[in-house]
Amino acid sequence: KNKSTQDLEITSFMELNACIQYFAELNLKTNHSKTNVMHFSLRQNDHETQPVVFVDDVLLEETNSTKFLGMFLDRGLTWADHVDNVCARVASGIYALRHLAKFCSPRVLKMAYFGLIHPHFAYGVRLWGGCAKNKMERVFKLQKKAIRIIANLNHRESCRESFRELELLTLPCLYILEVITYCKSKCDLVRGGNVHHYETRGRDNFRTRQYRLTLSQRLPQQVGVRLINKLPESVKHSANQHQFKTRLKRLLVSKAFYSVDE
Repeated sequence: KNKSTQDLEITSFMELNACIQYFAELNLKTNHSKTNVMHFSLRQNDHETQPVVFVDDVLLEETNSTKFLGMFLDRGLTWADHVDNVCARVASGIYALRHLAKFCSPRVLKMAYFGLIHPHFAYGVRLWGGCAKNKMERVFKLQKKAIRIIANLNHRESCRESFRELELLTLPCLYILEVITYCKSKCDLVRGGNVHHYETRGRDNFRTRQYRLTLSQRLPQQVGVRLINKLPESVKHSANQHQFKTRLKRLLVSKAFYSVDE
């Protein structure tokens, strides 16, 4: 932070080549043709001079988007490229599901849904699920299309009740489940009563950190805390993590939320 372009170039060269040396000691070799560099920025028109990054005297290609551990990252962290990829894969699954529906029962179609479509929704949703609403809605529309195929509904019929009957989580509910369970198991939660002794209405609620940027407010730990505070007491006071997740999932299936704001 607050380093000049020249300082960043020197630091990146030293750190990356230290990694290369470490890999070499383990008899591992990097493929420079598959290695690139990306400069993250939250400003749409960022014309600042970017550092040039070398590895073993090889200039790394700069890119605006890259695939990392199965997820597409873009320089503005908008998740636009990842959502495009999810939609493309889900659309292929829907095509297969539509053809299976001609011969298979709803039970078999539900199994096919979990094999062909659900994994693309679930993978990393706690991260990309906090993207802009219009991007989330694109993916959710495809999920509803898949549910209508399983439940044999026409394109104008509501499928909210079908989600309940099939005991499937809507995409918003899946996102809620993932961020809450992550927060509950991984985050250091602090109640209002832990930082003051006033008898306020929210003293038993968990506190969120204050951030200026909207992107920071969409972090899983931020969204998760806000959602935990809205849970019924019967879910909040579960005896253990397994019971908590079971009760939460049962609640979300029964509600079948169409948006996180519900």
